[in-house]
Amino acid sequence: MDSIDWGTLPTWVSAFLTSGSLALGFYILLRDRKKEELTEARKVICWIDYDNDAHVNHVLNTTDRTVSRVRVLVELRSAANVLEPYHLANIIRPGEEATASTPRRVGDGKAVPEFIEFDDADGISWVRDLRTGLTHRASTGRQLTRRELRDRKRRLRKS
Repeated sequence: MDSIDWGTLPTWVSAFLTSGSLALGFYILLRDRKKEELTEARKVICWIDYDNDAHVNHVLNTTDRTVSRVRVLVELRSAANVLEPYHLANIIRPGEEATASTPRRVGDGKAVPEFIEFDDADGISWVRDLRTGLTHRASTGRQLTRRELRDRKRRLRKS
């Protein structure tokens, strides 16, 4: 019993391939789950109607579950270019629509709705870009900051 039995080459190859198969299976499972979550988030439809003195923001929930904490992020186009949140609705049930008006001007600058932010029924935060229609997952362990949203928007405009 002086030497350790490390096994044969086929045993090692079998163990390695089994580990790789398990890792690939978990990767595919997580990827499909993220796709399903994104598909569900894209079923929340957002649009803007332009009025004389306000923007009317609409959110229609076409999913099978409720969405909550719905807010409009408005870019205040002044010297600071700040994103200001406006409350739209606490809860939107399946098939319901919520609307909220945001001003066209705040102070000396324009106020332009840029994003709709909402939480799905699983508690995942999503951000919908109103110009491009793209949906981003905002809660990847931390909240997506408004600065990061502005940076993403700038990168999208350049490409």
